[in-house]
Amino acid sequence: EWCRDWYGWKYYQESPTIDPKGPLTGTHRVIRSGSWDSISEWCQVTRRHKKSPDLLNNGFGFRVVLSLSED
Repeated sequence: EWCRDWYGWKYYQESPTIDPKGPLTGTHRVIRSGSWDSISEWCQVTRRHKKSPDLLNNGFGFRVVLSLSED
């Protein structure tokens, strides 16, 4: 699944431990987990990859999330 976050190679070494948002800019977006044609090791929700935002592939999707908080 595509994520809103930009990819930062060392971002998680310096990021907040709760709800890190990713770098403010970048050249690649984060995708997580795998898809219907991935090997099993890539299908973990903690698996994180980087891809160019203009890349098209029938294995990439997105998830719509509704935030119920007031922030």
